[in-house]
Amino acid sequence: MSLDPFDTALAGEFTVRAVPEGSPAAGDPAGEVTVDPEAEDPPDQLDGDEVDVGAYLVEHLALEVDPFPRKPGVEFEPQTPESPVSPFAVLQALKSQQPKE
Repeated sequence: MSLDPFDTALAGEFTVRAVPEGSPAAGDPAGEVTVDPEAEDPPDQLDGDEVDVGAYLVEHLALEVDPFPRKPGVEFEPQTPESPVSPFAVLQALKSQQPKE
């Protein structure tokens, strides 16, 4: 296991479709929604005249980043406890420390 920093390459492509507010291509938001995982995403409806490219970039960058990065050449070696720890082990230790009457 290593906590050393390392570089990783990110590469990806994405397409964004945006339509102005009130466009018939946006679809009916009050209508029934059919979910098809193979179909393209519906177009985003813009609130004004500008497209916030930074928001799209951050969204797709977050999807490309590996949530569990692994440094090349480093293997994970789990540490095994020496003996199983019982929740009552602390109580047993306290009991053995009490003076006997």
